[in-house]
Amino acid sequence: TNVLSHWTFVNYLFGGEDPMNFLVEMDFFDLFLFMGLVGFVIYFVLLFSTVFRFNKKQPFHLFFVTIYLTLAFLGGHFFSSVINAVYLCLICMFFYVNSKRPQTLNEENTAHQ
Repeated sequence: TNVLSHWTFVNYLFGGEDPMNFLVEMDFFDLFLFMGLVGFVIYFVLLFSTVFRFNKKQPFHLFFVTIYLTLAFLGGHFFSSVINAVYLCLICMFFYVNSKRPQTLNEENTAHQ
């Protein structure tokens, strides 16, 4: 059956599919179907403002975010997997701490001169 054929405007904004009955197994589509456009945007705003707080201008950090989102787009249950969340938090914390460390060292060096 066509899932979107019975949707109204409210469904596009706030979702409306039952996760137990219908899974695409591609997380971007699942997020849209279950949470709608509003939930999809809120999810990614919160993801980038909390988890991806490190400096994304560094090439490896940008590469990591790109690969993570590509895997989430192609793979199923990537955002909801507990083991992926643990690895993601550890790597993001490592990036965050290391992106803050050079700034504090530079500030200390300029303060002593």
